[in-house]
Amino acid sequence: GPVAYGNNTFVTISGTSSSAASSTDGVTWTLRTTPLSSIGSSTLVFGNGKFVATANTNTTQAVYSTDGITWTTTTMPAVDLWQSVAFGSNTFISVATSTSAASSTDGVTWTLRTLPVSSTFQGATFGNGKFVAVAQYRSSAVYSTDGITWTATTISSNTQENWMSVAYGNGVFVATSGQNLTTPGSTTTAAS
Repeated sequence: GPVAYGNNTFVTISGTSSSAASSTDGVTWTLRTTPLSSIGSSTLVFGNGKFVATANTNTTQAVYSTDGITWTTTTMPAVDLWQSVAFGSNTFISVATSTSAASSTDGVTWTLRTLPVSSTFQGATFGNGKFVAVAQYRSSAVYSTDGITWTATTISSNTQENWMSVAYGNGVFVATSGQNLTTPGSTTTAAS
């Protein structure tokens, strides 16, 4: 499952059960339990003093914890497969498999937002003052400076690429594809 670090604690959460685990040193882990029977293959993020994970199980549920030990359920603003969650500029965002996105300043109360592209959004990140989410089987990504208003942009000309994740570092956003591509030079895409 995904791993996040905050409040001097590493936390991981299972995608297939209600299990979570926490560690203060990354070596010794203690098993924990979340109130959800399964959160799916969603992501986990730390921000504003909370670990937050949204459920990728066609539901309105998400979970949060301030210590990685005790977890509380909260409600997303729509039934969807909430694929990815990110944190930046004091805001959490989550993107889903439709045109749905959600934003929250506390990880507890979420507001529904609309994305300009209809697709399965697999990955989201924050960097350089903006959120970026990549679309599965589309040539598009979306970005937002506030998590509220989103703009579409083009990743590549190949609409069959399975964009799985996006990360930011050293001034560059990098998106990765799970698709086996045969066109030379098209296996990695980076944009700033």
